[in-house]
Amino acid sequence: MMIMAADTIDTSWACPQCTFKNHIGNKACEMCQYPKPGVNTLDQDQPPSESATLKFKKLIQNAASTSKLFNTAATTATASTSTSNGTHGGATATKSVQELEEEIEILHLQKEDLRKLVSERTQELDALTKLDHEHQNVRQRWQEHEEKVGNELSNVRSYTEELKREVEELKTQNRHLQSKSTSHDVLKN
Repeated sequence: MMIMAADTIDTSWACPQCTFKNHIGNKACEMCQYPKPGVNTLDQDQPPSESATLKFKKLIQNAASTSKLFNTAATTATASTSTSNGTHGGATATKSVQELEEEIEILHLQKEDLRKLVSERTQELDALTKLDHEHQNVRQRWQEHEEKVGNELSNVRSYTEELKREVEELKTQNRHLQSKSTSHDVLKN
């Protein structure tokens, strides 16, 4: 036990490897299994030959179990790993109420973030659907307008052809009348 102030007693120790605050009674870090300073490694439940790599893997597994949303498989894998490595029960296999409450709070925050994200994406999808619908309406109106203009153009062309024929017919009639008038004038004289 370390005395922090005149009447405050520290009931935890910080791991020199990962800085996690462990209960004073733990002989190894709950997160990375690093031995508590000043404790003989032969007294621990964990084998002394465990490599730093394996300890790091355990640290990552423990972190993954708290950081992944609704991931119970990682927690189960961590528990089965610690059981297969010889750590049965004890402080490393159970979590404190405070740790569980913190994990629950993290999960609630992640759930709320996901709800917001789903809501935002739903609104974006609705907006895109509305834009697509408007685009389809504009495209349909454009096609209808194009057909209408095409029909009007066709009508104008046929009317133009009719007018050209009428003009030619009138010219022909005019020439015919002029020739009659000229011949009538010649006859008169």
